[in-house]
Amino acid sequence: MARRIAFLFLVSFTFYVVALPQGPPAGVRPVVVQGAMKSETEKLESSLDNVSIERYNPIAIMN
Repeated sequence: MARRIAFLFLVSFTFYVVALPQGPPAGVRPVVVQGAMKSETEKLESSLDNVSIERYNPIAIMN
């Protein structure tokens, strides 16, 4: 009986949280790709609009 009550409580709480209204989007947000191979990154770039690429090379900064 206690398991059923706990399960029903969990399910009802989950549906309530999912149904909460979300605010408007915060404008344009960056997409950060980390650790991907160059071919994967290029494929993602081709599917996006208004792409701006910034590359980070930690080895160059250390030298």
